[in-house]
Amino acid sequence: MTKKKKLTPEEYKVIARKKGEWMLKCLERDKLKKEEELLESWFGYAHDERFCDARINITKDTKLFQEESEFGVGAWIKVPASKDVMYSDGYSQAARIIYDSISEKKGNSNFLVYPLIFIYRQCLELKLKELIRAGFKVLNNELKQEIEPQLKTFNNGEIEKVHKLNLLWNDVKILASGLKFEQDEEWKEAEIILNQFHEEDPNGVSFRFPYSHNWKTIKNTIDLYHFASLMDITILFLDGIRDLVYEIEEA
Repeated sequence: MTKKKKLTPEEYKVIARKKGEWMLKCLERDKLKKEEELLESWFGYAHDERFCDARINITKDTKLFQEESEFGVGAWIKVPASKDVMYSDGYSQAARIIYDSISEKKGNSNFLVYPLIFIYRQCLELKLKELIRAGFKVLNNELKQEIEPQLKTFNNGEIEKVHKLNLLWNDVKILASGLKFEQDEEWKEAEIILNQFHEEDPNGVSFRFPYSHNWKTIKNTIDLYHFASLMDITILFLDGIRDLVYEIEEA
């Protein structure tokens, strides 16, 4: 066994200095790594080169909305199914995906809160319009003549260019009365949520543009779990009404 050489004080200093330099490099590396993690958390994404690697040479003949090149990389856009359902449920699914991304810490809530709330609102607006269109369709001719003049968002068989949730909801209730739907406690609960959303975003732009809001009750923060839960409850309720209307249509 080789006997270890006894180091002089000067040799100890050299080794200590080299070890110190190495430790400083490790600390610097860890610091950079933490900064990258912090940036990823703050901006909600890590640098992704998937699309950069597949750089497309853009020319005047390049089509932005081209058909899918192979099965599985695209989506049907001119769908043969009900456009009302595909649009409203599409926004509902998108909102849930965004919320799940936030809850799983894959995205930053401070950035995603605006598209999340905007998409949920868009979903509600589309579902209300779907109910008005479908509800009016299943009325008999006598009821159509009686009820259409009462509607604020529907005229000559078409939805008006209206984005106010309170007006759309009132027309849904008028049509529901004509269809003899029992408007129980769940209807009152949905009205509370829809009216609050309307108060904060009457025209559907408060969470779409940064300088177009005049919030009434919103403070500095929002509980996204609480908000998303109430949205899902309301959407489920509206889907239930939709199912009742479609049952009448199919009868």
